[in-house]
Amino acid sequence: MEGVKQFLEARKIKAGLVRKKESYNTWHVVVSNKQGVVEMARKLTRYCTKKRPELEAVIDYSNRITGDEFVGIMNSFVASGERTGKIREGGPPFTLLEGRELALIAAGFRRVAESDFEVEVGTEFFRDG
Repeated sequence: MEGVKQFLEARKIKAGLVRKKESYNTWHVVVSNKQGVVEMARKLTRYCTKKRPELEAVIDYSNRITGDEFVGIMNSFVASGERTGKIREGGPPFTLLEGRELALIAAGFRRVAESDFEVEVGTEFFRDG
């Protein structure tokens, strides 16, 4: 997992600790921000076989499937034994991109660049990440 962490960091994806999850006897590297997780999935997919469907689901959640559909896919991997963990409740009824837009609207901001996560506040620009 240290090698995976170095792979991610070499590609400017902030990775946290490598840790052992005792309850499942598995190792994990932590990527805690959502955009980092999506970028990680994009960078790793071509190198993976076993985890490729899970990584593709992460990519799809960014703009093609809802959170509820994503949770359903992950639950199917848990149910089939391909993934450790527990069955989760449904997720939000929108994609990650739609969720970001709803959050901006709720916060009183407007989106100024569709291909990037930029928002305009007065005359200053803030970039997500």
